[in-house]
Amino acid sequence: MAQHILPFARAEYLDRLARTRAAMEKGGIDLMLVFSPENILWLTGYQAKGIFSFQVVMLPLAGDVRLVTRAVDAGNASCMPDDAVIDDYEIYGDTAPPVAVVADLVRSGYAGARRLGVEKINPFLGVARFDALTAALDGHEFVDASLLIDRVRLVKSRAEIECFRKSAAITDAAMLDTIAAVQIGASDREIAAVSLASLMRHGSDYCSTWPNVMVGWRGGLGHAAWDGTVVAEGEPTVLEFAASVQRYHAPAFRSVIPGKPEPEIARAADCVVEAHDAALAALGPGKTMNDLDSAVRKVVKAADCERYAHGRFGYSLGLSFPPTWAQSLSINIVPGSDETFDPGVLFHVLVYLLEPATFGVATSDTVLITETGFETLTKSPKAPIYI
Repeated sequence: MAQHILPFARAEYLDRLARTRAAMEKGGIDLMLVFSPENILWLTGYQAKGIFSFQVVMLPLAGDVRLVTRAVDAGNASCMPDDAVIDDYEIYGDTAPPVAVVADLVRSGYAGARRLGVEKINPFLGVARFDALTAALDGHEFVDASLLIDRVRLVKSRAEIECFRKSAAITDAAMLDTIAAVQIGASDREIAAVSLASLMRHGSDYCSTWPNVMVGWRGGLGHAAWDGTVVAEGEPTVLEFAASVQRYHAPAFRSVIPGKPEPEIARAADCVVEAHDAALAALGPGKTMNDLDSAVRKVVKAADCERYAHGRFGYSLGLSFPPTWAQSLSINIVPGSDETFDPGVLFHVLVYLLEPATFGVATSDTVLITETGFETLTKSPKAPIYI
């Protein structure tokens, strides 16, 4: 039988389990029920593309790690390598209630576990399944541990950072190809086709979301794919996408402006570069999200572009599945946040200015926080490109 090759060494997975169990012990959790596909993969190396199906990893403070997965996906479990950290797995069919399988395993395999950690915020559990689980395991105490693993995996290992580096290089290569495809008369579909083909050709895995290719007025939509809109004189095209290597994404925004734009667009285009420089200058160990937010808003205000600033100026990155490339419960760069930038954590640092349904301009980078400052991993030219 064929076997998967895990992306990281067994020692790394054992370390992840140990650190997670330490956090469980601190929180008084006997058994963690892990529903998030990101956390399942990070902990064990197991993944199946059918993340829409019910799956759970059962992690006790001590003892066997078990996986419950759908029968049609069982091949992904059976071909895990011999040195994988999953000790056993259970499958359920499409006519069986999977929550009942989990409840039976808790009672039979983890009889001493009374306090159960669950990821209430995670959409892959859901309200109905949580209600069914608590009803089936009446007498057990359920603890909301939504942030537990997410915070343990926030600081990346050297091996994880190397995945980000590879992903960033692919993003850069695909971005240059995509920028070259932005020409007056080209449709957003044609541009997106170049982006997707280039990402795959340069070595990306499947991505957690499609490229945002926002031509003209659609640059003011925040997030958009393509609908056949054609590039026109003076109207910016906003590009945002990320390559994926072992589910680690390195996103970047870039803007392309054909011909001479209206003065307000030109002003916003100049502002995003200056504001992004200010954002990078505010990075470093111990500095806060609010520090960066304030630095960017100062530049945006001075440029009379405040009305175009509608969202956050970045968020933390990590291993991810659709529908997002952000770390599932990310740290957001927003006003008032005293969360700090810590070494080993990666962020998508962005400045996106937009007039809703009118225009947008943006630039961003994937950035690694280091012991002495930061390192920008995406390296393609970040200033809006005039063609």
